[in-house]
Formats: sequence, structure tokens, C-alpha cells
Amino acid sequence: MSRLMETPEPKRGIFPDRAHLGKDVSASLVIAIGAVPDGMATALLAGLAPIHGLYATVAGPFFGGLTSSTQRMMITTTSATALAVGQSLIGLPAEAMIPTMLLITLLGGFFMILAGVFKLGFLTRFVSHSVMTGFLTGVAVIIILGQIGNFTGYNSDAGGKVAEAVDAVLHIRDWDFSTLFIGVLALIIVVTLDRTRLRNFSRLIGIVIPTLLVIAVNLTSVQQVSDIAAIPRGLPPLDLPQLSYLTPNVITGALALAIIALIQGAGVSQSSPNLDGSPTNQNRDFAGQGIANVASSLLNGMPVGGSVGDTALGASAGSRTRFSIVFTGLWMVLFLTFFPGLVSQVAMPCLAAILILSGIGAINLREAVWTWRTGWSSRLTIAVTFVATIVFPIQVAVAFGAILSALIYLSQLAADVTVVQVKRRDDGKQIEQAPAPVLPSREIVQLNIYGSVFYAGARTLEEKLPSAKGAQQPVVILQLRGTSHIGSTFVDVVQDYGQEIAQAGGRLYLVGLAAHVYQQLHNTGIIEENTAIRMIQATEVLGESTEQAANDALAWLNRDSSA
Repeated sequence: MSRLMETPEPKRGIFPDRAHLGKDVSASLVIAIGAVPDGMATALLAGLAPIHGLYATVAGPFFGGLTSSTQRMMITTTSATALAVGQSLIGLPAEAMIPTMLLITLLGGFFMILAGVFKLGFLTRFVSHSVMTGFLTGVAVIIILGQIGNFTGYNSDAGGKVAEAVDAVLHIRDWDFSTLFIGVLALIIVVTLDRTRLRNFSRLIGIVIPTLLVIAVNLTSVQQVSDIAAIPRGLPPLDLPQLSYLTPNVITGALALAIIALIQGAGVSQSSPNLDGSPTNQNRDFAGQGIANVASSLLNGMPVGGSVGDTALGASAGSRTRFSIVFTGLWMVLFLTFFPGLVSQVAMPCLAAILILSGIGAINLREAVWTWRTGWSSRLTIAVTFVATIVFPIQVAVAFGAILSALIYLSQLAADVTVVQVKRRDDGKQIEQAPAPVLPSREIVQLNIYGSVFYAGARTLEEKLPSAKGAQQPVVILQLRGTSHIGSTFVDVVQDYGQEIAQAGGRLYLVGLAAHVYQQLHNTGIIEENTAIRMIQATEVLGESTEQAANDALAWLNRDSSA
């Protein structure tokens, strides 16, 4: 992901910097203008009334802007978080949808805050890039397919986004072509203006012109926002979500929401460095997004998260400090207070067009292609995650992706163990080569281990160690410098290998051991149980423990032969 590079000028502080106040105010207006259609569109994506998206665009930027460490990260409604909460609401009665959504947003916010407080930012490293590519591509496809009804005026009851899209294609004659015309017009306007200097306002113009046409020509078959739900003036009173709606589905939905928002936020943080030179803190960003979600819930808003597109929009519009984000929330308050009537008249196919373009823009074919070419494991991961996202609820897809990432990590960790034999050439230089399958008699074999020998990696090591069967007095020096983690599986492997070498009358040296690894092995008692095993700690001098083991083994072999 490219970084938005700019000159680090703004000074740090908790109050607006007067030197950058003008740029921040103007940038915040541009962001807020774009947030109006985006907020309404993402609410529709979740199956909610547009007003809940607009309330979220008040709380998200204001509270998130004040608390996150990535100063210009726009915390607002996103398509992925909208899908996460929307799929948790499927099948609920109408009267339960809003209270359930607010509870999921509140709990999701608490989970994000806890992730920040307990410094769980490192966990995002365990979600592989291929899993996220497959997941986000699947989400993008769902976004596009989910807007066919609003874009064509044909609402299918087939069940499932793919089935509804197929059903719509099979019933083209039932489309409302006035609705389709308005949607296509909005698409053309936005795509065209995105290539001009008006690109920062393309979405607004793409909504205004088609909507004015609907009103002027009186296209009654084209739905408007007011046909879905009214846009009340101002902000609602603060209210706590009702805990009576708490169910296991709500908890899993909140967890899925938190995971999606946190991973998206981590991506935004990487793409938008702070201009004052201060470092970003992933855990503080987690907490900031959590606070924004809690505030959104109390304000009757839907979930929010770090938005890559809106953060980039702010940067291109001249955003300098966090107050460009905070002011965005204040602009939204003014819009809701003075212009709710205008918002109510927006044509629905225009919002569908915005979402379709967002879905198309979220599909990064170049990234998907090079990830696909990385290898068979990446291909399998992308394909399986993509299908899971399309077929199953988003919570299941997220859990599946997390489990798949863990399995891939463990399998690759286990397979990524290499055993090489170190030999000295006639010119004195050392080389590495594959060891023979069977140890030679009365010779010293130095083996270097590369990779993790923790857990399943120890079993891979066991398979690659040369056998001592048939050998006479073999000596193995197992170099473990750099090995920082061992477990009971590794101890078991060493014990078995030591017994095998002991039965052949030989010795096994474990050298280059870190102090804590040496102590860990000593505590197991394997040395007392098998006198053929020797352990030597690492020193600051490279190769010193190996040389000590070689000298000891050579002296033992010579002494034994002379006897």
C-alpha cells in the first residue's frame, strides 16, 4: 500500500494549529461532502435507514479524530463494517434490527478498546495477506451484487447475493428502466469527473444532477431516500442500546466487526504517516476506533472503521492535522441540522451507483494477481477465502479466514526446517551440504538447523536428522544458535535421537544454546537420563561452543580407540 508522502510540518498539540487551520477546515468540508452519500449508501448496504449512516459520520470522525494516533485517519462508515453488521441482522424482525445493530456496534467498540488496552495489535500479523486479499475481494463482489436491486429497480427474493443477481439477470424485462437510467447516469458522471479537477466532488455531483432530473421530470417509479425512511433534523438524544437483545449471534457479529475494523485500520495507519513526525501506535488506533464505535452506538449510528478511500481523499484535499477529521464530524452536524430535506430527496439508484463504484475500486486485480503467483498455498488461500466470503455469513468468513491463517502459519512453520551438514574444505573454508541419510562411524558430523523447531517443526527436524542405525560410535554436533523457543515436542525428539545415538555407542552435542534454552533443557532432566547427550551454552564468540564440542568429541574418540 502506497504511503501518502508529504512534508512533515504541523506541530504537535491538542488544539488546532493556527498555521494549518485554513487547510484543515477546507479539507474537512471536502471530506464531509463526500461522507454524506457514502454514509447513506453504506447504511443501505447494511439494510438500514440512511440516517444511521449519517449519524455514524458525525460520531466516527469527531471521536475517532480526537483519540487515534494516526492523526489523519478518517474513521467513518465502511462497506466491510456495513456488511459485517448487515449480515448479523438477516432474518430479524423489523422492530429488532435497529436495537440489535446498535448493540453490535457498542460491543464491537468495547472489543476494539480492549484490543488496544491489552496491546493486541500484534495479532493482525497472523492474518495472512492472501487471506485478506481473498476476503476483501469477496466483500467487494458482495457489495456490487447487493446493489443490483436498487440500481435496476428489481428486488429479488431469491435469497443470497449471488442468487439475487442471477435472478435479476433472468428477469431483465421486470427492471424499471427509469431507475436503471438514473443509476447509469450517476455512474457516468462520477467516473467522468474522477478524471478531472472536480474529482473530490464527483460523488456529490453524481448524486445531485440525477436527483434533480428525477424531481424535474417527476420519475415516480424511481425511489428516493424519503421513500425508505425520513431524515430527521439535527441529532437524536443519546441513548444506551438495549441489552435485552443480546444473543450469541450479536456477540459473534461484534467480534467479526472488531476484527474487520481493526485490520482495515491497520492498513490505513500504514498508508497515512503523521506529518508532525510522531509515530503511529496501532494499539491506540484500536482504542480510538473503539471509542468512535461506542459514540456512534450512543448516537444511533452504525459501525465505523478506518477508511482508506476517505483518508486518501482528505490528504488530497490538503488535510494537515487530526482536526481536519474532527471538523468533518462538526460539518456533518451542520448538514443534518440545516439540510435534512435535501438529503431526503436523493435518488436511491445514485447511492447504488456509489456503492458499485466502491466495490469495483476495492478489487485490486494487480495485487490479487501477484499474490496468486506467489505459490500454491496463496492460490488455495485466496480461492477458499473468496468462496467462503461469498457463500457464508461474514462472521463465518472472518472466523474461517482467521483459522485458515493460523493453519497456514503452522504448516509453513513446520515445513520450514532445514538440516545441513557443515564440512571444511582443503583450503580451510567451510561449506554446507545435505547430510547423508546415515551417520558415518567414528566421525564427527556438525549439523546446522535453520527454521523453528517449536511444536510441529520439531517433528520435521526428526524426519530430517540422519539415522545412527548401523553406525559405530557416531558423533553429532547439533548447532542451535539462534533457536529461541523450544517445547516438549523438541525435547522428546532430542531424547529419542540421543537414545538412538547412545545405542550406537556415540554422542550427541547440543551447542550454541541460549541461556534460557540451556536452562529449559536442563530442567527436563534429559541429561541425567541419557549420558550420551552433552549441552554447551553459546558465547559471544561465534563458533566457540561448536569448537569446544568438536575438541571434546575428538579427545573422546581418540581416547576410546587407544584404549
